[in-house]
Amino acid sequence: MKNLTPSLAAILAVAAVAFLTPTPASASSVYLSCTAASLSTYLAAGFGCTEGDLLYTNFTDTNTANPAGYALTSSSIAVVPDFTSLDGGFEFNMGSSVVTQAGATSAFQDEKIGYQISTLSGLATIYAIQVNFNGSFTGTGSTNMTENYCESGPVATCTAGMGGSVSVTNPPPVFNSVVAITPTSTLWVIKDANATSGVNGTAYMSGFGNNYAQTPEPATFGMIGLSLVGLAFVRRRHLQRKEQ
Repeated sequence: MKNLTPSLAAILAVAAVAFLTPTPASASSVYLSCTAASLSTYLAAGFGCTEGDLLYTNFTDTNTANPAGYALTSSSIAVVPDFTSLDGGFEFNMGSSVVTQAGATSAFQDEKIGYQISTLSGLATIYAIQVNFNGSFTGTGSTNMTENYCESGPVATCTAGMGGSVSVTNPPPVFNSVVAITPTSTLWVIKDANATSGVNGTAYMSGFGNNYAQTPEPATFGMIGLSLVGLAFVRRRHLQRKEQ
């Protein structure tokens, strides 16, 4: 009977972990895992996808350009999910390129991509936003990408104090940036990527990306704690048997 005790302890520990683990939102059974595809795929009505505990929905895209022919199409922008531990996100590959027009007329491309992020667990685990990009220029050119975010609702109607922004630029050369936010379970974002030639220059942006850092869920800490308790219990029983 003594030999069965560690096994019983292990079973009880697993049951306790299951009890501590939040039940994922029903969305996890509705949406598939995010895959590499064109932005036009992500813009489809009702589209959503998941990366671990993160659900992405309500994708939007608007663009402006001068000359108008410089405007990018959503089908020409590639979306690549970034599956890294506790840091879901995307890379957007777009190949934005502009050059000053006749008469020293500045040319530009501006792309705004938005979406909503939610945790499937419903827990407020998103605590930071990291952005990066690859932009270059010559002469009077410039490139930049700003991610505007809001924790209370769509960025355009964000409640005061519930949002902000994080940017990358060249010039000056700032290719990675991160901002800490109040831990949240839902986030709305709009990425504004811009390449401008100025009156005598060029600008090129091959793409940009971001990650959303998450803290481990309480169940993770619970699992670690229960594992340690289980090991201590087994060791104690082992020592008791030796003493006997």
